[in-house]
Amino acid sequence: MTISGQHVYQDLGRNIDFLEHSSFIAVFHGFSGMGKSRLASTIVGDYNYTRAAYGTEDYDPNPKIYKIRRQSNKLMIIDVPGMGSRLPRDEELITWYDPMFKTVEIIKNSTIPLKRIYLFVKPFNILKSMRYVFAMKRIYGVSVMKDVTIVLAKADTVVWSPEVYDAEIKEVRRIFKILTGFVPQVVTVSAVECLVQMTQDFGKAIFDPNIRLQVRESPVIVETKNEIGELRMNYTEKTRELEDVEQKIERRSYNPFSAIRYSVARSSLIQRKEELVPEIERLGEKIIWRERWLLEHLAK
Repeated sequence: MTISGQHVYQDLGRNIDFLEHSSFIAVFHGFSGMGKSRLASTIVGDYNYTRAAYGTEDYDPNPKIYKIRRQSNKLMIIDVPGMGSRLPRDEELITWYDPMFKTVEIIKNSTIPLKRIYLFVKPFNILKSMRYVFAMKRIYGVSVMKDVTIVLAKADTVVWSPEVYDAEIKEVRRIFKILTGFVPQVVTVSAVECLVQMTQDFGKAIFDPNIRLQVRESPVIVETKNEIGELRMNYTEKTRELEDVEQKIERRSYNPFSAIRYSVARSSLIQRKEELVPEIERLGEKIIWRERWLLEHLAK
């Protein structure tokens, strides 16, 4: 999201009057490129922050937390890293959902209430963006979806008549209701006035009920999470060992003066590689199936 006319908003004080009433958390969700990070950083006065897109080398899967204070009150914005717009393959499930799991932990461990969950979408690309809703339903629980606010991002980059605009809003609400059973609030955020528009909605959020996540941590779920963590560590160790073995096989050159020793060492490395490959595959399958089970039970 391109922020223009930043000098207009240098005095953030006039835009955060809502913090005179109480503290709260707002969560920004959406695929990469929706402008979440740019908007969040602008609200707190950091105009230089950018986040690498999903799938790039510098991509950071950890939620970014922004804070702004007024006296004893605090606004916390959790910028959930954007994910790719396609649905994940089985082997990508863990990394695809991991940012949301981490977001839930941040919210649960915070002492201030959750007031807003935003889902940033592109105008005229609603159906594709709604894939994200499936992930949110699984992590937060279906009942929480009634509290999700849809943000039509970069709305002023699209030329539309009032009739087209109204039709787009109706389409957003229609599709969201089909997927969740709830009709969402829709906020239109322009690239130029995004700061003002979002902080106005923050002002309304202060007086709305708190959003309570429906995440149940049964002993079985806790045990499964711990098991997944151990499997991940084991998977990482085995993968690194395999890479090391493959490098040794490639580097080991034939020595005519110690042919027997060379043959034995190379055979040993090849045998270890043949053992590691199926081990890693089995570990990967275990992680995937336990992750699927966990996602299904957290969504109930």
